[in-house]
Order: sequence, then C-alpha cells, then structure tokens
Amino acid sequence: MKIKVRPEDFQVEEIAYLPLSEDGPYRVYHLKKWGWNTLDLLRRLSRTLNVPFQAISYGGKKDRYALTTQYITIKDRREFNIKEKNYTLVPIGTMYRPMGPDLIRGNRFRITVRKLREQDTRRVAEASAEVSRWGFINYFDDQRFGSYAPKQGFIAEKILLDRPLDALRIILTHIYPEDKKAERQRKRRLRECWGDWQRCLEVSETGFEKNIFSTLLRGRDPRDALRLIGREELSMYVAAYQAFLWNETARRLTVQVSRRILRYRGIAGDYLFYRTPEIEEFSYLKDLTIPVVSDSMVFQDKRTSRLLEEILEERGLKGVKFNLQFLKYRFPSFNRKVVVIPEDLQCSSETDEVYSNYRAIRLSFTLPKGSYGTMLLKRLFAIECDIIRK
Repeated sequence: MKIKVRPEDFQVEEIAYLPLSEDGPYRVYHLKKWGWNTLDLLRRLSRTLNVPFQAISYGGKKDRYALTTQYITIKDRREFNIKEKNYTLVPIGTMYRPMGPDLIRGNRFRITVRKLREQDTRRVAEASAEVSRWGFINYFDDQRFGSYAPKQGFIAEKILLDRPLDALRIILTHIYPEDKKAERQRKRRLRECWGDWQRCLEVSETGFEKNIFSTLLRGRDPRDALRLIGREELSMYVAAYQAFLWNETARRLTVQVSRRILRYRGIAGDYLFYRTPEIEEFSYLKDLTIPVVSDSMVFQDKRTSRLLEEILEERGLKGVKFNLQFLKYRFPSFNRKVVVIPEDLQCSSETDEVYSNYRAIRLSFTLPKGSYGTMLLKRLFAIECDIIRK
C-alpha cells in the first residue's frame, strides 16, 4: 500500500462557517498548499508580508505531505494575493473576528491509495461498506505523537512524575526521522555525555540547548531549565500525552465490548477496531464520549472512568494533578466522541498509472473536525486478530 505518492493523492479541504462582513478588520484568505505544514508556512507569510505572526489566525493544522486548502485571517487592511510554486493565498472577504477552530465544521478528503493487488481492493471495498454503516473508533493518529520517544516515553508524563531531567533528556537527545545528519550526530553526543553538563554545553549549538545546559551547570533546579520550553512546544507535549491516554482508554473499551477485533500497528500503541458490532454494542458506543485527561474531566459513564483510572494507576499517576503549576500550564479539557461515521464515503478502484500491474483505489468522504482521514485508512486496511481479554 502506498499513499501520498503525489501531492494530489491526498487532498484535504477545510469546511468552515465564515461570518463574512463588508468592512471587518480581519481579512479572510483561502490558503492552498502542498509541501508545507501550516505553522511553517504561516511563519513564512509573516516574513514575506511583513505582518506580525500574532496577526495571523487559523482554525486547524494541515499536513505537509498533502494538497490542502484551509482558511486563515490576517489582521491587516491590506489585501494580499500570492501565487507561489507550493502555495497560493487568495482573499475572499473580511470578518469582525479572527479565524479559529470553532468555525471549522469538518474536512472533505479525496485520497488515492496505490500499489494494491486485486484482492486488496476487494477487501477495502468490503471494509468501506462496513465503515459507511458502523463508522470507526475515533483515535488520535500517529501525527499527534511527533514528540513521543518509543524508548524513553512521553515528555509530559516525565514532567507529571516529577522527573524533569528525564523530560529534558527526551527533548534534547531524541532523534526524529526528519533530523538531518549533523543534528543526529549532536544528539548522540549529548546522549553519551548526559549528566556531564560542561561537556554537554560544549557540544551544544542552539541557543535553547546552551541555555538549558548553562542552567544545569550552575546547579539550578532542573525545573528551572524546563521553564525555558516555549509555550507552543509544551502544548504539543501535553497534547501528545492526552492523546495517548485517550487512545489507550478507547483501545481497552473496544476490546471489552467487541467480539471481532481488527488491528493496525501504530507508533504509540496498536489501533484496535470493531468490525461489525452487535446492535447493543454499537448503540452504546455511537453516542459515547471520553474526556481527554485533565483536572476538570467529566465522564459520561463509570466504565470509561474506571478504565482511565486503571491506566493512570499503572503509569504511577493515580491522584496526580494535571496542572503544571511551576510551568503555569493547566491541561486543557474537552470530550471526544468515541465513534465517527464518515459522510458520503465513496470507494472505487482502477488501474494504477504509477505502479505497473497494480491497482489503485480512490476514496472520498467527509469527517467532522478533529477526526483523521488517515485513521479511516487504517480501519480499511486493519486485519483481524485475536485479543486476550482480561
């Protein structure tokens, strides 16, 4: 299976409610891009247009490796119209408020999956019919876990367990797939001399690294070093851990209520799906929400509450407050639906024009905001497995 072979193979179109006005202070733009993630492109636009980054607002982050369209606002009376190789920015009006997540209604996906055998296309067609009727578990997908280090763990969990040096070690030494050769080598050297803060300082190259190791070299509390983390990075670490705990709760719930389980491997745990649930099971799941972990979380039922309590106890977090006071950060609270049912899911197969002697499938569907098109793909290609129930 191959996805995102060409930019047009994975298209995402943001669906939003835009309260346009005649003379609002926020100029609304239709942003089409490929080869850029949302934040990096907005920073580029800030420099190109000579406007403060804080003046640019958006509703959701879109993938770098996709052809995406979304809406942004710029608090600037000037009207910009840009057509570059990898993005276009077209004005469509003004509003009295900035763009935000609350204006997004969903996303329309058009996806081509390549390099499939004939039997694969038949299996996907059957699975798409099941998903059209029964939906799928609304997991957070792998892209949410960009800060997760499989051999070291979650940064936010280390902070919650009051292990600041472990958190800093992940931040400063974990090697990511996109890291360049020089950065990989530097992180390996930092890992080798970890604890010798003078040597670490000598190896350091970035201002952030130097500030961290200078703080530790002076004998300061490692928590003081953690305070040097930017708010955006801290939010990313917390969001990754909240997503993991939500996924783990949903995984265990799926095993409890379903007889036939499908599995797809994931970065931070397998994704487990029901196939064709019993009516009673589905009636329970389809209207159920699970809160992301926070001090103000509210559960819809006792079963999911007990499952999360069990997980937190296993990870040494029973009774821990999800309020990082020394960082002046409180875990955000919201509830997430367990099941998502795509609208207008269409599936067709054809000869693959890229890979000879293979087939391709084309999918189109709409999902509510916050749900992942890649997760629907995982459900379509998941395989049946045996699960040992407790």
